[in-house]
Amino acid sequence: FDGKATFFTPNQGACGEWNDNNDMIAAVGGELYGSYSKKSSVCGKKVLVTNKANGKSVKVTITDACESCDKTHIDLSPAAFAKIGKFDTGVLKVEWHYI
Repeated sequence: FDGKATFFTPNQGACGEWNDNNDMIAAVGGELYGSYSKKSSVCGKKVLVTNKANGKSVKVTITDACESCDKTHIDLSPAAFAKIGKFDTGVLKVEWHYI
């Protein structure tokens, strides 16, 4: 997907696991996640996210849903976001796909 990446503060994700800022995780929008009332088939899938501005990439695991995210928007943990961009940027233009 060509889209955008932001970051969030993890806690108990929609997939059921507890996560913190240092975990290499991500949340995807409802269109990809499906019903928030159950564990999604995307839970546990690995994703490669690449910052289009600097070419840096990070591998993350999907553990959560992002209600405000559209299909091409991925929400990263702070640790994952820091691997590919600066926090003061806030929103990164990225390419991401399942691996």
